[in-house]
Amino acid sequence: MASDNPDEAPKRLSSDESLWGNQEKKRKRGGPAFGVRVDEVPEEPGDPPVPVPAERPDPDPPDPPDPPGPRPRRRLLRVDLLIAAAAVALLLVGFLLGVAVTRAGTEEPQPVANTAAPPPSTSIPAPPGPPPRECLIAMERADAAIAYLVGNIRDQRLSDTIQEFVESRRACQAAVR
Repeated sequence: MASDNPDEAPKRLSSDESLWGNQEKKRKRGGPAFGVRVDEVPEEPGDPPVPVPAERPDPDPPDPPDPPGPRPRRRLLRVDLLIAAAAVALLLVGFLLGVAVTRAGTEEPQPVANTAAPPPSTSIPAPPGPPPRECLIAMERADAAIAYLVGNIRDQRLSDTIQEFVESRRACQAAVR
């Protein structure tokens, strides 16, 4: 607990000390949340007596306590089985709906073509020849343009190289056709 003197440094509490200091002792431990009634807690000397509200008779008698044993576990097992059965039923309904929707679109099976496969080729393909000269020139000009771009050269040389590449590419396409 902080002291009243502002010049005094705060002290570090151990794990056994209360954050509230002496005020913690004045509070009652337990209570309805802990299963202990307040009037059953022994009082410390110096504390005023705590008034206990008078018990009212319940109009409905309390339910008899459940017999000890595996009762709650069976309920949980029933709930789990019910959830599992519902999940399986939902998957089954979804599967059947999917099958019904996909079959609804195709009423007739598609006719199968009775064409014979072409006879296998007995000729050996010739290896491809060297590329045309125009294509080699286009590749060289493309490499030059890329070198200018990588070198961050942005002047007339780059523009001229790109224009020459476009002309060479068109010539290559014409030569290949």
